Amino acid sequence: MALLDQAVGRVYHPPLPHHILVQIFEFVVSYQHQGFNVGGVVTGWNSNESIKSMALVCRNWEAAANFVLHRSIAVRGSRVAALLLRSLQERPELGHMCSSLMLGMSEEEESAEGDVGQARTSSLLVLLLQRCPHIQHLHLRPLQESVREPLLAAITSLPLVSFVCSPRLFTVEDESTRELFRPQDVIRILRPSLQHLELDIWAASAPHDGFIPPPPPSRDYDIPTLNLRSLRLVSAVPACVALLILRSSPALEYLDIYHEGLIPAVDLDSALQSSAASLRVLEYVANPSLDEFQALDFSPTLDRLLPSFKRLERLTVSGCEVSASALWHLPSTLRHLEIQNLHPLASFTYSERLLNAFREPGNPIPLETFTLRDSRHEWTVDEVSLIEGACMARGISFLFTLDDEVPNDDNE
Repeated sequence: MALLDQAVGRVYHPPLPHHILVQIFEFVVSYQHQGFNVGGVVTGWNSNESIKSMALVCRNWEAAANFVLHRSIAVRGSRVAALLLRSLQERPELGHMCSSLMLGMSEEEESAEGDVGQARTSSLLVLLLQRCPHIQHLHLRPLQESVREPLLAAITSLPLVSFVCSPRLFTVEDESTRELFRPQDVIRILRPSLQHLELDIWAASAPHDGFIPPPPPSRDYDIPTLNLRSLRLVSAVPACVALLILRSSPALEYLDIYHEGLIPAVDLDSALQSSAASLRVLEYVANPSLDEFQALDFSPTLDRLLPSFKRLERLTVSGCEVSASALWHLPSTLRHLEIQNLHPLASFTYSERLLNAFREPGNPIPLETFTLRDSRHEWTVDEVSLIEGACMARGISFLFTLDDEVPNDDNE
C-alpha cells in the first residue's frame, strides 16, 4: 500500500516482503528451463545464475535474490568450483540454501588424456557438496576415482529426492573416472526419500556382455522399501542389484532399463510384479550376446506379465522379451507400443498370429500407436504392408523403423 511521505511531499511505496520477492524471482527463473528431462522425467538441473544481477539492484532485493540464486547451482570445472567454494567458506549460510546441484569437471578436463587437474577439480567439487547439507536434487557427472569414498559419504548424508549419475553423456578418455561407482555403491545411495534415480554407469573394462562382476547376493543387503517414482538404469549395474531395486519399489510409475544381457524371465517377472499396479511407462530393452541368448532357457517375459499392469500407458520393449502372443492380452490402458528387435533371434517376428491379432474383431486392442523397429532383412515389404493395413483398419498409427535409424526424441 502506498503511503504519503509528508516530509518530502511524495508517495512512498514500502518494500515488498521477502517471501513475495522470492516468489517473483522463482517465477523468473522458471522460464530459464531450470530442469531438463528425458521422456518427461527430470534428469538434471541448470543453475539459477540468470538471477544474480537482481541481487545488485537494491539492498532490499539482495537477500531474496541470493536465496533463489543459491537454490539451484551448476558447477563445471576447477575455476568455478574454487570461486564458489571461497564464497561458501566466507558465507556458510549460502550452502544451506542450495537444494539442486549439478557437479562436474569442465569439458576440457573430461576429454583430456591422463590426469591434467581432474584430481584437484574432483576434490574441490566434493568439498562443495559437503558444504551443501540440504541437497534434494543431485546431478553428478564423472569425477576421478580418488574421491570415491568422501563422495559416497557426502551423498549418503543428503536428504536426496532425485539423483542423476550420468558418466556416459560424453566421451571420457581417463578410465579412472569410469570406476567412480561400483555395484555395491548403488545400494549405499538408496533411501526412502529418493523418488527419482538415474544411473548411466559403465565399467572401464567389461566382459563381452558388458557387465562388471556382481556384488555379494542381495540377501547381504538391508534395503528399505523405496518410494521411487521413476527409475532409469542404462548401465553396467548387475542384474541382482537391478532386481533388488525393482522388488523394493512398489510405487514406480516410470521405468527405463537398458541391459546388455538377458535377465532370467522368472526373476524379472517377480521383480516387476511389485510395481505392476502403478507403472505408467515401461521401457525395457535387452541386448544380449549371441552366446548368452543361446545358452539360457529363454521365454518372453512380457507375454505373461502384461495382464498384470493396471495403469500402463506406454511400453517400449525389445523383441527378446515379447512375442506376437502379447497382442492378444494387452492392458486396456496401453496406448503406445514400441518393439525394438535388436537381436537376430528375437521372438517378435511376422506371423499369421500377429496379423490376426489386429484383424480379429473380438480381440480388443487399445493402442493408438504401434512402432516396430527391425531390419528389412527380417520383414518383407508385403509383411509390413499387411500389418500397416490391419492397424489402419483399427485406427492405429503404425510405423516401421529400420534398426539402424536413430529415433527422433523430439516427436515424443
